[in-house]
Amino acid sequence: MSQSRSRGWFVALTVAVVVSSPTSATGEEKPAQQNKSSQAAPAPRLVSLAPSNTELIYSLGASKFLIGVSDVCDFPPEAKSKPKAGSFVNARVETISMMKPNWILLVNGQENIESTLKNRKYQVLILKNEHLCDISNNLRELGKITGREDRASKLALTFEKALAQLKVIISKAKQRPRVFFCVWPEPLITAGAGSFLHETATTCGAINIAESMRAAYPRMNLEMIITGKPEILIMAHQAHDQDFWKKPPWTLTPASKAGKIFFLPEAEKDPLARPTLRIVDGLYWLSNLLHPELHPSLDAWKNETTSRLTRISNE
Repeated sequence: MSQSRSRGWFVALTVAVVVSSPTSATGEEKPAQQNKSSQAAPAPRLVSLAPSNTELIYSLGASKFLIGVSDVCDFPPEAKSKPKAGSFVNARVETISMMKPNWILLVNGQENIESTLKNRKYQVLILKNEHLCDISNNLRELGKITGREDRASKLALTFEKALAQLKVIISKAKQRPRVFFCVWPEPLITAGAGSFLHETATTCGAINIAESMRAAYPRMNLEMIITGKPEILIMAHQAHDQDFWKKPPWTLTPASKAGKIFFLPEAEKDPLARPTLRIVDGLYWLSNLLHPELHPSLDAWKNETTSRLTRISNE
């Protein structure tokens, strides 16, 4: 799987199966070699090998510093035209050498790449992407590197306020539906308690029937679909053209009987796939799906949040 729906969900799956390591670098950028006289610090030269980092850099209006991206960095669309420096699981070291970056940006789950690059004396920063709060933290960290601290702070605070407001709205929901996420149909993979998707779902007022599974994206047997009694099924984009969900045990679930089976869009358009500001659209979509009675309040929340984020981006 890659990131074309494989790009959205499977990048997350790849993260889940790679051994984690601590953040590799924090603090301010080290200037390149200079003579001893006082000089301005060199402009950032950034390589991002994770789609979420690339998207956040664009949110900060700092794309001019982005000299290389991964093959799976596909949003915003203009990111596709950036020179390619590797994939999510491999760095093209010769290409990167010619790019001469002073920062290489990764996410947790890319520690193997980190090791390769640090052995070649590159300055590497791993950003966490496991929780909703990581979006704000990563904006601030990238703001320091790119000199966009003011915009980063405003975007982060707006996002944090929006999350708090959403939780107030969701607290008024009539119920918490039981949900099953089919992240990948074969083998059957779902979102466990350690996943970004699990936190997103619970923030929207869902009960994840796989919440007892600690792994981020564990395999799940079909019997658990029956015992979990999901009231809503959310399927990977690839499942739309398949028919397994039209057969038992899927048809025996409350969700199937009630016709509550929903499909995520392809990766590039999937607002739930990555920990970026587009998650606002994903939170809105999922909250409406779970709690249609809250639609007016959710509409107002979405419009206000989008307006504020857009205003900051246009400053």
